[in-house]
Amino acid sequence: MIDELGVDRFKTRVMGLVTPCPSMVVDYFDKTSLRKGIRFATEDFYNFCYASTYLNKEKLDKNIIWKKKGQFGELVITINVARPEKDPKEIAAAKAAPQTAYPKCMLCAENIGYAGRIGFPARQTLRYIPIPLSDDSMWYMQFSPYRYFDQHAIFFSEKHEPMALGEKSFLRMAELVKGIPHYFVGSNAPLPIVGGSILSHDHYQGGSKELPYFNTPIIRQFVNSKFPGVKFSIVDWYTSAMRIKGADVAAVCKAANYVNDMWANYNDESLGIISHTGDTPHNAITPVFRLERGDLYAELFLRNNRTDKEHPYGIFHPTEDMHHIKKEGIGVIEVMGLFVLPGRLAKIIRELLKYVKGEKSLKENEAVLNDPENAMYPYREYLVQLINKYSDNPRLAQNDIADYIFNACEKIIGCTAVFKRNEEGMDGFVRFMNYIGCEEVNQESKEKKSDKKFPYKKKGYVKRDNSNDDANYEESEEPEPSAEAVTEEVAPKRKGRTSKTDVEEEESKTAEAPKKRGRPAKTTENADVAEEAPKRRGRPPKKAE
Repeated sequence: MIDELGVDRFKTRVMGLVTPCPSMVVDYFDKTSLRKGIRFATEDFYNFCYASTYLNKEKLDKNIIWKKKGQFGELVITINVARPEKDPKEIAAAKAAPQTAYPKCMLCAENIGYAGRIGFPARQTLRYIPIPLSDDSMWYMQFSPYRYFDQHAIFFSEKHEPMALGEKSFLRMAELVKGIPHYFVGSNAPLPIVGGSILSHDHYQGGSKELPYFNTPIIRQFVNSKFPGVKFSIVDWYTSAMRIKGADVAAVCKAANYVNDMWANYNDESLGIISHTGDTPHNAITPVFRLERGDLYAELFLRNNRTDKEHPYGIFHPTEDMHHIKKEGIGVIEVMGLFVLPGRLAKIIRELLKYVKGEKSLKENEAVLNDPENAMYPYREYLVQLINKYSDNPRLAQNDIADYIFNACEKIIGCTAVFKRNEEGMDGFVRFMNYIGCEEVNQESKEKKSDKKFPYKKKGYVKRDNSNDDANYEESEEPEPSAEAVTEEVAPKRKGRTSKTDVEEEESKTAEAPKKRGRPAKTTENADVAEEAPKRRGRPPKKAE
């Protein structure tokens, strides 16, 4: 117990002894779900994981979180000090490595009660909920020990098999959100670079529906004759996102699988989209499922992991000049607008502020800052700008640093878009929609919009629906009135009641006043005749002396 690792393992071992056994936890979850509902049961289980210290509140509360609205929506930035950073090449090597250790990975069911080893955390406090699915497969739900967002859950297969996406996967995710309707359930793409940190074990992620992407509208809507009753849309977001929705769960899952199959072999060399290099696949999707008002939503993010000499980490991956902010692959959480940045950034922010406050000198540390191996090396030019701006008022430097990181995250998520957010990218996206047999719903609006630049939110277009699922943009310009309509004799029409002619207006002045609600109107004969004061509520009126 002389190092931090030893202390953590000792705490986990002690708490494992007093934590209720797995069968008791599962039994309590099932009973709570039946009596109070699945929403209460998941929240109760979440609090239980904090109580058992499986979710380490002390560490998680050290995470730095802020959010800001960008060009295409709000992004949430988190610096997660509890989670180790992983290199994309290490992730790819782990997938190909022989699985001989026990447990084989951190998602295996055998982790429950495990004492841990070097490079592998102890799991005596781990508890999960078994979920048998209709396809006779067994899955489990546990909460992520790194907690990227509220009730961040992981659904993992009983079998240690590599990540895969197909119609069975989509049906499973749909079944999970039907059983836990207040959660979303999504999957990383099953390829390196565009996938998650663990590709060797099939799993999904989910949790509370609070991520920024869920508030985004659509900008183009399509239909496909192969899937009647299912709507296809292009979403107004940083990445290349398609939204499929419908009331028929099976139809939505089939449509999602159809898009997945079509995208797997789609090529558009003008945009750098090449599906295969020999037998190596590059195209994949990142799917997310959720239920809203009786409809099943399948959010499909189109991805490509191809590399070349200029982009060894991925053509649709952040370039090396952004790796000082985030180097890992951009997975299902990031594409929905929640960035999980490495804990090293917390230390770098503190170092930057020390220079601004004058606690450290640029001259004395010039050699360190110019060393490419030093963590501060990528920030040397930005650091000079900070000192020049805020040496007199260091407090303002914190906001500048936050904006600096946010702007980098905007660029990073934009890099993942296979169809960029410009006119050329939109044309490419529409070509793909036509390739899979989709036809745009409003062809007339499409012709009028053809000379507009993406994303068509300029003057003359208004949002038709304020909800996050059916928001569209259509022309609001009214046709010019004809010459016959614009004359001096006829007054212009107003909204609401129809206009009156001069004769009607004169007659209306002499007509009897319209009846009003409440008391009857007084007639002209007795209007000036004094009468007894009307009765009032409460005490009776005083009589005149």
